[in-house]
Amino acid sequence: MKASAYRRIAGTDQEQLPLGIDQDAGTGAAGSAGVGSGITVSSMRMGPLIEALTAIYRGLGFEVATGGDEVFYQQVIARLVEPTSKFDSLRVIEEMGMEPVSYATVNRRLPIYATEDFRRALAGALAARADLGPHALVPDLAHG
Repeated sequence: MKASAYRRIAGTDQEQLPLGIDQDAGTGAAGSAGVGSGITVSSMRMGPLIEALTAIYRGLGFEVATGGDEVFYQQVIARLVEPTSKFDSLRVIEEMGMEPVSYATVNRRLPIYATEDFRRALAGALAARADLGPHALVPDLAHG
């Protein structure tokens, strides 16, 4: 059973998908992946991912709740893509093809994110999206 599991993990007991690619086009063996497999990656566009995450961010009401705060937006998007530190989040943003804010700017904004007003605005946006209704045990933060 262990041998079978190792083959599954390695992918050696799986049939190749019929992609219509000429296996002789590359230098690798049939069924291999990666270098020499005959497949060339020409683009690693993250546009669709960025668009989807931005739509969700806006749909949750975060853009309005934060007043369009670009630093907060970048921190949220970066950490959804790769949970990492504040500093490394700038690398993630850059790898996504976006222009990251500076690390100093991130650090300057942190005290604002720790305020009760900022947290209340985010909580209100989420409460409004959740449509908690009048009988919820959570206070209506969206209206005061």
